[in-house]
Amino acid sequence: MRLTDDEQRVKEYLKGESKKRTVICLDSTESTNKIAREFLVFGEASGEKYEKQAPPLIIAHEQTAGEGRLGRSYYCERDKGLYMTAVFPLTGNEEYLSLLTLLAGISCVQAIEETARSAGHHINLTLKWPNDIYSEGRKMGGIIVKMLNHPNTAAMIGIGINLNHRAGDFPQEIEDRAVSLKMAGAENVSPLRLAAEIINLLDEKVYINNFLSAPNDELIKELNEKSYTVGKRVSFNSEGRQLLGIAEEILNTGALSVRSDDGRLHTVISGEAGFVL
Repeated sequence: MRLTDDEQRVKEYLKGESKKRTVICLDSTESTNKIAREFLVFGEASGEKYEKQAPPLIIAHEQTAGEGRLGRSYYCERDKGLYMTAVFPLTGNEEYLSLLTLLAGISCVQAIEETARSAGHHINLTLKWPNDIYSEGRKMGGIIVKMLNHPNTAAMIGIGINLNHRAGDFPQEIEDRAVSLKMAGAENVSPLRLAAEIINLLDEKVYINNFLSAPNDELIKELNEKSYTVGKRVSFNSEGRQLLGIAEEILNTGALSVRSDDGRLHTVISGEAGFVL
């Protein structure tokens, strides 16, 4: 495999299990998720064969049709953010697979905070359940996890993080609730290094710590401490009804425990828990 300069740089940052990954860096693509899907469905993409032992990590300078959650589009301005997808082959024995989105989220938070800290900036981030990265009440990034069962069984984890946007760069419809790492006080963060640091942490959680089969109390405690949702008043769906309550905790399954206004405890496992102002 011949590596481009960007790909070589990412490989140099990768550690442990992550060094086995096939790295693809693209100037522009519709969606890194689409490239990941091509690997899994057709067995090759971007001139590389899919190898389960060397799952792909795809990074792009630009996405023209970024995929968001629940069929939404994801805003991706060229060279202003980190746009990436990592493939995670699955065995079918991952009892806590529903934790994967949160594992990706906490890995992003840890990697952003540490990368910023190494550049002399202090950034404190939180996670809005189940898939958004927040800085002081504004969204800095998001995660989308999609599963494929045939012909290859794998998860595709798409990650988008706002890095270099200035105030006024975002579209009008999201400018009041979006933020970038630059706006939060951390400039000149390398998207390639950040991508590698995220995958180093996430691969460690999945392959070394084995959290998809046996999450520990320390992990769940950290997810709760870093939660933007826990303790807030939320709206949520239960048996076809829209209810209101207080988010109490994130469970070891990745579900959100919410106590509704009538005192009942609910386990929210899918969809979205919205905030009530």
